Amino acid sequence: MKKKVELLDVDPVTIKPLFGMKPGMWLTYLYILIIILVIFLVGFLPGILNGRKRVTFTSPAGHCAVYLDGKYIGGTPFTTYVSSGEHKVEFKIYGNTIETASMKVGHPVFLTWVFPRKMNFDGKEGIDQSLKETIIRQFLSDVEMQSAVTAYDDRHHYPPLFSNLASFNLGTDMDAMQLAWAHITSSEMLDDAITAASDMGI
Repeated sequence: MKKKVELLDVDPVTIKPLFGMKPGMWLTYLYILIIILVIFLVGFLPGILNGRKRVTFTSPAGHCAVYLDGKYIGGTPFTTYVSSGEHKVEFKIYGNTIETASMKVGHPVFLTWVFPRKMNFDGKEGIDQSLKETIIRQFLSDVEMQSAVTAYDDRHHYPPLFSNLASFNLGTDMDAMQLAWAHITSSEMLDDAITAASDMGI
């Protein structure tokens, strides 16, 4: 006959009071504190440490090089992240500054890594006659230089000179275009010229 197993008499586990508060009370506070800490670490801390916005730059002049605090960051139109604070913005074409402006980027903090804040920064200045002449002279010089190449390959790519010119809001200079067309020596240059002419409404 098997012996009857006697169970040990064990005291029930109890959670002791903390700082004079009952277990149910201080555990509730602890859970609330943990939730607040997680929300802060996930929702706010990344934005506090890395405040920035996604900024889209445009210019009525067309394709411009944009410098932020003296550093090149891209060519219009384009979008990039810009840190919070005051910044100096310069729009340049062939090294010529057509506009200088200041930009203030706010400091959003909540869930910026999930929902990046956006803003637009639009240039105001177009291209004056003097700069237009500079651009056309540079374009014709580049076309003349590229006309020495009659075929391109995987190592030597054709730069889209005509399309680049069309990206500027210059209007149509038929004398310059006809002179450039006379220097077309490759199929790549011809295709580029046809596309650019269509974009310019010629």
